[in-house]
Amino acid sequence: MEAVIYGGGVLGKMLVPHLVQSGYDVTIIDSDSEFLQSVSLDSSVKTIWLQDSMMQNYLEDARVDIAELFIAISENDHANLLEAQTAARIYNVENVICLVEDPQLQHLFKDQNITIVGSSLLAIFQDIETNL
Repeated sequence: MEAVIYGGGVLGKMLVPHLVQSGYDVTIIDSDSEFLQSVSLDSSVKTIWLQDSMMQNYLEDARVDIAELFIAISENDHANLLEAQTAARIYNVENVICLVEDPQLQHLFKDQNITIVGSSLLAIFQDIETNL
């Protein structure tokens, strides 16, 4: 099974071991090279360094087309929504989870085939557990 995580940080570090233990091969897309080095120690984790999102085929490099799970958890709501919509609509990823902090944006995108979660780490983990 394949999972792609867009963004990382503390939440990404918490998610990776859980996903690997659940049997996923994980690919993480992030612009923080130090974060990517810290999570790439596990052989089940592939990393893609995001240098310029406009000039890079990072979703294709991450093999989103074969992913069963896509999680967008960067610090940018708009980027998360864009990547989640792309994964769901263009690549037909079945389970797409998107972190959105802004309640107005959460409301606008709630009816799109994407699971929108707020900032609560517990809610995110519960939603991921449900979708695994």
